[in-house]
Parts: sequence; C-alpha cells; structure tokens
Amino acid sequence: MKYLFKPYQLCLLFACSPLIAHAQVDISARLSQTTVIQHEPITANIRIRNNTAEPIRLTPENPASTVWLQVERSPGRLVRQTNPDLFEGEIIIPPMDSISQAIQITDSFDIRAVGPYTVRVRMAWRGQTLGAQTLFFDVVPGLELDQLPAVPTEGTGTRLYRLMTVNRNRRDELLFRVDDPNANICFAVIPLGSFLRVRPPQLRVDINHNAVILHQASPGRYFFHQFSPNGRLIRQQTYTSETPGVTLHRSEDGQYTVRGATASLTPR
Repeated sequence: MKYLFKPYQLCLLFACSPLIAHAQVDISARLSQTTVIQHEPITANIRIRNNTAEPIRLTPENPASTVWLQVERSPGRLVRQTNPDLFEGEIIIPPMDSISQAIQITDSFDIRAVGPYTVRVRMAWRGQTLGAQTLFFDVVPGLELDQLPAVPTEGTGTRLYRLMTVNRNRRDELLFRVDDPNANICFAVIPLGSFLRVRPPQLRVDINHNAVILHQASPGRYFFHQFSPNGRLIRQQTYTSETPGVTLHRSEDGQYTVRGATASLTPR
C-alpha cells in the first residue's frame, strides 16, 4: 500500500491542525438566561482552559489573541455592537488552569427587538479561531401585572414603575422595571424571583418616591423589595406566614412595612 505522505509528515500535519489547538485550549460558554424580557440584562459566562505549559494572554487591543462575540437576530444578520470593548484590561490564563469571564451582552449589543437571538463566542489564538458551542436566547415583551407613576425630586425626571412576569425555568418569575417615559429611557429591569399567582403582587410608592414591592414567592414565603427611582436596591427581606392577609402597611411617616408575616433572620 502506498502512502500519499510519509508517517513523519502525517505527524507534522496533525500537529499543525485545529484539532490540536482545541486540545491545547478548551473554550465553553453559557447564558445567564435563555428567555429575557426587553431591556433585561443577559450575560455570557465564558470559561477558557489552558492545557499548555505557558500562560495565555488575551487583550481587546490584539485581534490575533482575543475573545469576541457575534450576535445574530437571524442567520447572517449581525446585531450592531454598541460597545467596542467587551472586556477591560488583559485576560491571563495560567498554564494548566482555567478562568471564567462574564460579558454583559445587553450592555455591548443593540438587544431591543423582540425575537430569537444567536450568540457565537470566538477566540483568536496562535493563528487559529476557536469557538464555543452556539448559544440561543429569546427576547419577549413579558406580561405587565401592575404599574405606578412616580415623580422623584426635582431634576431627576418622571418615573414609571412596572411589575412584569415571564415564564421560564419551568416557573413564573416576577421582574421590576423602571422607565422614564418622557425621555424614553429604561433605567433597570431586575428579576425578583419566583412568583405564585395565588394573589397579585403589591406595588407601592413611599414618601421618598422609592418603589416598594411585596409578592408571594412560594407557599408561606414572601419577598419584600425597596428600590430607588433609578433602580438601586435599597432593602430586601424574606417573610414567612402560614395564614392569609400578608400585606404592605403605610405608616404615618409615609414608609411601608409588612404586616401579617414574620421577617426571616437573613435578608433573602
């Protein structure tokens, strides 16, 4: 039998092939969620393992040794990247070790339209382009359960507080959204956890224009949240009660407390 290549030539070919590059570097990725509502943050968590005896250095400034994402709305239709630098500084993967890097997709790409998206994670290294498995997620409008307007202190604009729900991970989840409807700005979309539809969630605005939310997360378990007009978490607490009638109560000073339930020892 005649060989097209001599045995030592075959060894050289395989040593230069992408298969060996993949054996030297393993890259994988996953998404924080596969279903999100509009403007909700979604993160690509990337893991890179260095199986070589030398450190690997990746920087956004060096296209020959870096990590990047391609986001598509449909095959071949790329989503506009709004932030040129997906990560800051330098990623160093020590020899025979691995690192994890989180990239905020919604901060770096124009993810506003409802529909399915595809994410491809790519890494350039030693003349090779390596890729993780292809990822998919859907942007949905979500279902609005309640809304309340708020007028913060002078100079900060108006606010519209909303409670949204979406079904994912085989359960209903509640989310809090903050908008300035006049400026067409969404300040935050924040997941609040699982949500039971046994009773509607309660949304109130306190004297300081903060949003106060109470909802039932599971049988006998309630979540309390308080947010600033810009969506900053001020306070959260878990409450328990085996009887109905758990509610938000407004005191004389304009603040809200939870009645009919006992606060847990830990905030959440």
